Amino acid sequence: MLLPEQVMRTMIRMIKRLGNREHGSITLEFAFIFIIFVFFVFLIFEVCRYMYISASVDLTLAEAARITSRSEEIVDYPDLFARTVDEQSDLLSMFIDPDDFTLKITYCSSVSAAMTGNCSSGSGSKYPLAIYSASYRYQPLLFSYDDDDSSISQLLTSLNKPISRRLVYVQEYERGDQ
Repeated sequence: MLLPEQVMRTMIRMIKRLGNREHGSITLEFAFIFIIFVFFVFLIFEVCRYMYISASVDLTLAEAARITSRSEEIVDYPDLFARTVDEQSDLLSMFIDPDDFTLKITYCSSVSAAMTGNCSSGSGSKYPLAIYSASYRYQPLLFSYDDDDSSISQLLTSLNKPISRRLVYVQEYERGDQ
């Protein structure tokens, strides 16, 4: 008959043998899972960065267009718009490069002209409506990729397109009713 002490030693030896067999597989599982985890953390960071830059472009365009449309002086509207975008994007310079903006202003005489695209990109005087357009060239920060048909590659390709926004404003001091 085995003594309780001998049974305990035998069980401890068996448990140690089981533990020794599992060391390699746990290490491999951790390595594979850790790589996937880090990839998804970076992917989430990239998507959040894209959303932040998109919201920043919206804010920059809205503020620059608002300031430009309310200018009392007879000024060069495209120049004022570009300077205001530079000033606004300086506040967000950690993520936004002002050189990556493409800006355009078109002027319309009426809403129907704006809807049909019958607008002028010349001087803004005597045109009550202005369409402010901004396009920002976004480049993914963390990922470089090959063009294949994987869903991750398609997501990154969609992130690599420019962010474009358009706003229609009434030029406060160019209306004909004053």
